[in-house]
Amino acid sequence: MLLSEAKTLANKLMTQHGLIEKGWKFQFDNAKRRFGCCHYGTRTISLSKYLVELNTEARVQNTILHEIAHALVGHGHGHDWTWKRMALAIGCDGNRCYSEKNTNVVRGNLEAVCPKCGHVHRKFKQPKRESSCGKCSNTFDRERLLIFKKVQK
Repeated sequence: MLLSEAKTLANKLMTQHGLIEKGWKFQFDNAKRRFGCCHYGTRTISLSKYLVELNTEARVQNTILHEIAHALVGHGHGHDWTWKRMALAIGCDGNRCYSEKNTNVVRGNLEAVCPKCGHVHRKFKQPKRESSCGKCSNTFDRERLLIFKKVQK
């Protein structure tokens, strides 16, 4: 979806649900792992510009409604039943997080493959400390050491 279209949609939905008149605003952010965020202190709903550009209007609209539900129920509810009832009432699917099954995601440009189980790990920044595969071992194990290398996107 185009960023300009997403901004128009967000402002329309926020107006429809009374947030603009209560001083809420919309903006884009540089997040790569989360789609949206509700900032209570600044009364701002933000969306990842990267994920907006990769996804459909329906997916973006659902995320906007998800964040609007947070704003409407107020701080302290997280993804509890109060929030879920509100999310469903305003047309959101009520899911807590997006899934890679229904959302296009930003892939990290660093990749490591576990030498034991073959699980592929991705990151956006080079880790400062050594790490091992958490999929096949719950403690640090040199035999499962992850070596991150740059990959082509």
